[in-house]
Order: sequence, then C-alpha cells, then structure tokens
Amino acid sequence: MKKLFRFLRPYRVSILGILVLIFLQSLSSLYLPNLMSKIVDIGVMTGNVGYILKIGLLMLLVALAGVFCSVFAGLLSAIASAGFG
Repeated sequence: MKKLFRFLRPYRVSILGILVLIFLQSLSSLYLPNLMSKIVDIGVMTGNVGYILKIGLLMLLVALAGVFCSVFAGLLSAIASAGFG
C-alpha cells in the first residue's frame, strides 16, 4: 500500500482540494433544510413575502455553490485518478 502512495504525491493538492470541496458540498446540502424551515417558520407564518424571497434567493445561491463544489470535485478526482492510473 505504501508503494502506491508515492504515485499520489503529484496529486496531493488535488486530493486536498477534493476533500475540501466535498466537505463544502455536504455543508451546503445540510444547510438547505435549515433555510427551508426559516422560510416556513418566519416567512410563511408572518406572511412576510420579502423575507421569503430573500431566503429563497439565498437557498438558490447555496444550492448553486453545492453544485459547483460537486462538479469541480468530480473534475479534480477524474484528473487525479487518470494520472494515478
């Protein structure tokens, strides 16, 4: 196993980037239900349409950030795995 790790040395930065991006993607996925509960608890219950739109826009941005992290992590993992192979 140790002999295989030496072939991963050129891809250390990519592997670290992949781990960070996957962590950020997981955080974005876990934050979306929290935002949805805020919309229901604060926006819908009080009838505050401006708050609903503001948090809805924030939800879209968080979802897009999660998609970006997921796609870029997939790209980096494909590059690292092709180089390792």
